[in-house]
Amino acid sequence: MTTDLAPTLSDHSALGQQTEPSQINAALKTLWKENETATRASLMNLAIYSEKKNALQTNTQRVYSLTLEHACRVLLIEAQLASTDKRTEAWVTAHCSLGPDGRKAVCCEQLAFRMHGFSPARLTNLLFANLDSDLPLVLWWQAPLSSSFEQGLYSRIDRLYIDSQSWVNARADFERLLEIRKDQNQHFVVHDLNWTRTFHLRLAIAAGFEDARALHSLKSLDKIEIAHARCYDTTAQLLAAWLLERLNETEPEISFQVSENEQPVSQVLFHHHDGEPMRFDFEAPFYRWMRCSDATPRLFPADSNDLSSLLIDQLGRGGNNTAYYRNVRRLLSLSA
Repeated sequence: MTTDLAPTLSDHSALGQQTEPSQINAALKTLWKENETATRASLMNLAIYSEKKNALQTNTQRVYSLTLEHACRVLLIEAQLASTDKRTEAWVTAHCSLGPDGRKAVCCEQLAFRMHGFSPARLTNLLFANLDSDLPLVLWWQAPLSSSFEQGLYSRIDRLYIDSQSWVNARADFERLLEIRKDQNQHFVVHDLNWTRTFHLRLAIAAGFEDARALHSLKSLDKIEIAHARCYDTTAQLLAAWLLERLNETEPEISFQVSENEQPVSQVLFHHHDGEPMRFDFEAPFYRWMRCSDATPRLFPADSNDLSSLLIDQLGRGGNNTAYYRNVRRLLSLSA
């Protein structure tokens, strides 16, 4: 069960108590003084940056479930780039759940900022002035990797979360990501939630080809066909890049089809010279693996497309994710 420590406000109740940015620490002290029986929990800083209107409210709802799984200080930043009014609004609240004893609340702080007008220096100063000191910084960047994402910021983060599905010009942003990777001042690990969207599908494909007959059929593989939902072309392209990387010297034709199914990737067909294609089909809540000679399909758990669930799962897995960059390079070669 989650709850809110902050008083209810008419316009921004989900964001908590409004305060001046310079008075954040004082507002937090007041918040905890009024709720002395609650326990503050934090193992990392989770910052979420967005340039979309009302992103603070949307992201507040997203982090409710996340704080149940991962104790953190949440910092939400909404940048209104078109605004000419150079000011920053701020709110404080806490997301709470009952502890193991069922009585004492365990709470994670949330600081929310709305920046009117923008400069990279203002963003960097605002973020680093409000971190929970000595804890790692995880940044979910919900925007293009433009000049706003500059060295003063990315050189000081530990993990970067992105969602390449949301990028309008994905090729430019992927190229920007590869450019940043060459900078010796950066040390962050990148996690693409668009890559996480096919985690269970990739596990299912790998398991399907553990069968000796299925593995042997790859020698005659000549085409892979991937069906994806509208606006999820980069999801399908990342999957195709991974398949080509795993196939090594085999270079089958890759084709993409837009499906009316809402699942990001709803079907993968492996065509070969020797008969009907092997296939993975999405039938909620499973992926169904069917080899032409199989009478009964094998079922594998399907992937979620809920952003909060994707982030929770990826935070739990961690890892260095070095293979992701190889897949990005392969993706760029596909669309060259």
